Amino acid sequence: MRRGVVALGIVLALLALPARALAVAPEACNPTDLPGVLDCDVPVPADLGEVSGRVRVIVPDRDGPVPVVYLLHGVADTYRTWTEQTDVETFARSFGALVVMPDGGSGIDAGWYSNWRDGSRDWETFHTKVLVHWVERTFPTLGTGHRAVIGVSMGGFGAMKYAARHPDLFDAAVSISGILDTQLYGPAEGWGFRIAHGMEGYTLGTPDDRVWGDPLLNRDVWTAHNPTALARAGKLARLEDRLWTRTGTGAPSSTPDPTNVDGHVVEQFVWQTNQSFALAVGDGLDHADAAGTHDWSFHETHLHEVYGKVVAAIS
Repeated sequence: MRRGVVALGIVLALLALPARALAVAPEACNPTDLPGVLDCDVPVPADLGEVSGRVRVIVPDRDGPVPVVYLLHGVADTYRTWTEQTDVETFARSFGALVVMPDGGSGIDAGWYSNWRDGSRDWETFHTKVLVHWVERTFPTLGTGHRAVIGVSMGGFGAMKYAARHPDLFDAAVSISGILDTQLYGPAEGWGFRIAHGMEGYTLGTPDDRVWGDPLLNRDVWTAHNPTALARAGKLARLEDRLWTRTGTGAPSSTPDPTNVDGHVVEQFVWQTNQSFALAVGDGLDHADAAGTHDWSFHETHLHEVYGKVVAAIS
């Protein structure tokens, strides 16, 4: 009897979502406690390195085929963090795009949106070859020409890297406080990169030899995954006027948090990598920075500022 009640509850919850969500099989996606938000398990092919298929999806207030925004999380986060730390589940829905928030690994196993050189993780293949196709088989979307990728911190790195390396997939990209030059102050594992992701006593997923190999011996691999190097090679030229970067300078904002010392240091380094990236991209980039640190209230402000522009660019 209890099993029947639970099943009925799932059916009723699905019926409460917009009609387009009903294309999702109940065993693949279940409603969360947030209206119009689904948690889904995307099948992971057996031949891929270890990744998580968990994805959170925001269904828009709009019928028919819609554009898709992929929202990538940071190094200490999960697929749930955007909805836990910002108001994206209510803010984004009225803009009429499907929002897809995939997992990307966290902490010392943060995936850096890459297929790891040691073969143990295949995040890039999963996101670009598996997830995108699953989304478009499952939901009514506008498809090619109507996808954007937005990320914060490690996810900002991932957004620009994916846009550069997969020109057939993404048509606009945004980095919010993203590390966009992993080879700044080379060699790549220099002091700045270590400080930004290796604050006293923990690594928070700083890329080590597992991810791209040794920064000197495997410099070609690091370069192939570095957004600034990819921009210098012209890999983002096609997205002129559809690229946005937003950062803080590391200086205190009007409401500074004295406990967030790490956030000041990290954002100052992030800001420097964004200056390098901006020089590589040139006039096609919409870049802005202001006093602020590496924290979610600052990230949310930037998401509000750029989100409507991004959806307009892919609609």
